[in-house]
Amino acid sequence: MLQVTGYPTLQEGLQYLKQYVSAAEERGERVTVFCEDRLTLRAEKSICDALGGTFSTSVTTFARFLRFNGKTLSKQGSVMVVGRLLSEHANRLKCLSFHSGAKNGAAAVYEMLSQLFASKVTGEMLLNALPEDGLLRDKLTDLALLYEKYAAFLTQNGYVDENRYLSLLPAAISKSPVIRGETVIFLGFSSFTAQALDGVRAACETAKNVLGLFPAGSAEIYANQSATAFKKALEEYGEVKISQLKIPAEHITAADILRNQLYAPEVFSPSYLPKESGKKVQLRQVQDEEEELRFVCARIQKHIAEGGRYADVAVFVPDVKAYSLLLAKAFGEYDIPYFADLKKSLVSHPFAFFLLSLLRAVADGGSPSAVEQVASSCYFGDNGQYRNYLAKFCNYRGGMKREIKEGDIVKDYDRSYLVSMRERLLLALGLFSRKMTGKQFCLAVRKTYTVFEAERVTKSLISSCDDDMQKEYLSKMEKSLEEVLKEAEELLGDASLTASDFSALLEEGLTACEVSLLPLKQDEVFVGDLSQSRVQSNALVFALGMSDAVPLQGEDTALLSDKEMQKLETVRIKIEPSVAQVNDRTRESVCLNICSFTEYLYLLYPTQKDEE
Repeated sequence: MLQVTGYPTLQEGLQYLKQYVSAAEERGERVTVFCEDRLTLRAEKSICDALGGTFSTSVTTFARFLRFNGKTLSKQGSVMVVGRLLSEHANRLKCLSFHSGAKNGAAAVYEMLSQLFASKVTGEMLLNALPEDGLLRDKLTDLALLYEKYAAFLTQNGYVDENRYLSLLPAAISKSPVIRGETVIFLGFSSFTAQALDGVRAACETAKNVLGLFPAGSAEIYANQSATAFKKALEEYGEVKISQLKIPAEHITAADILRNQLYAPEVFSPSYLPKESGKKVQLRQVQDEEEELRFVCARIQKHIAEGGRYADVAVFVPDVKAYSLLLAKAFGEYDIPYFADLKKSLVSHPFAFFLLSLLRAVADGGSPSAVEQVASSCYFGDNGQYRNYLAKFCNYRGGMKREIKEGDIVKDYDRSYLVSMRERLLLALGLFSRKMTGKQFCLAVRKTYTVFEAERVTKSLISSCDDDMQKEYLSKMEKSLEEVLKEAEELLGDASLTASDFSALLEEGLTACEVSLLPLKQDEVFVGDLSQSRVQSNALVFALGMSDAVPLQGEDTALLSDKEMQKLETVRIKIEPSVAQVNDRTRESVCLNICSFTEYLYLLYPTQKDEE
């Protein structure tokens, strides 16, 4: 049986999943459920609610299912490789060479290469599609070169990266005894790449039943991209049963009314909302983000006082990272436990800041700004006196190397302390040279970690921190840094690099290394990104920062624009996703998250947004 079923909200999708696996369990069928990382816990919980426990049904992701034992290259490793290629071939690149020096430039190029891999577009295909002249020709020439060099690096060194990893999925599905002759369900995907669809085809060839459960519907908010692509793939193997789940009339709430008309302007007029939803939906204009969160905290406290649970509450913001400090402060003052659904880049860690500042100071010969950044780090350990001295007497390149002044001119300082801090700074700078091999730079980073007692300082930061999630993030540094260094050591090896080159590559690697934070308690408020999170239902939903920029619309500023991708389609080269497709998915996610409330929805808009 081949089937595509659309659901209006995740609540109905998971309810259908429960019913399906319960019936399959009674028939003695094995079921494998594929879904994205963000959905695995919710899918597992739904199945456990239905079956109590089972050995016949499993929930997995593509990556978890593959269980590849060969040499894998992480995303941060891939970004470092691309950064090195940009540097090595800068003289051959026509228009992408600037990315080797741009912040996160290697990451932008790697994302474009990832799109090509996922779309099953090769470098040779790009060269065959070159227009006669113009910017597009230069872009495709550069991308074809980088594609060739990157693919050659992987092959020569026996690596499989995140993109090639997915290309192994069809074979893994075809050989799986768990899937052969059984049932496979693809749950909740918002889209499929060309590579992922090959996995769907393998499931059709191997399994007895293949079912797709996706957000879909006739309302304007639904992008219907995943259901459409999935159905097209299944039709290659036979007749496809199409169905659309509906919400029973007796269960339709204000949320369902709002979901079907959210992007109609009249929904937000004062005369419209009360007519359909009474006080269930409230629009609130507040002064700034702090007032937003004070309102949220007060309403959550009222909910708890009335017998509710923190886990009944979801708070959505346009950018979790941007709101993180305000959230920690407000929820801390009101003693509200919460979990923020985000991945935090390692580059934001204070030790990463110390490392990168140190490398910049080595690279530029000790400029005042770079030296100030080193001395301001808690890992350097200055109480402020030495920084004051540097600003007053050493405000020129290399000034920190001079001996500490004597006599009345430093009578207001503890000179012996200044001397010890100067020695400490020179020790730090002396761990690196302006030019070394990749391995030598990695060794110097490890020495820095030991010499400056990073483990002790990090523990001190953790003990003085009141935010549980920040504590968890701080504690991840040592292990995560070592993983980055191991890859950097293997990838950069004996290559001769300047401190500036290594700093750029290390920053790219640390930026790409994202640390996932897990829920620490069962009863806590969920805080998620308005467009990225996947939720089921919540009694109270708060949507903050509801300006005219919501839903966020990505700009057509990728290395290949939508217009250029359309030109390539005329020569049968299809690259996905386009910015327009991503924007459609964003609209869908925003609406489904906003309308996940069962009791009350609060839409808040700060009139004086803090831009800092």
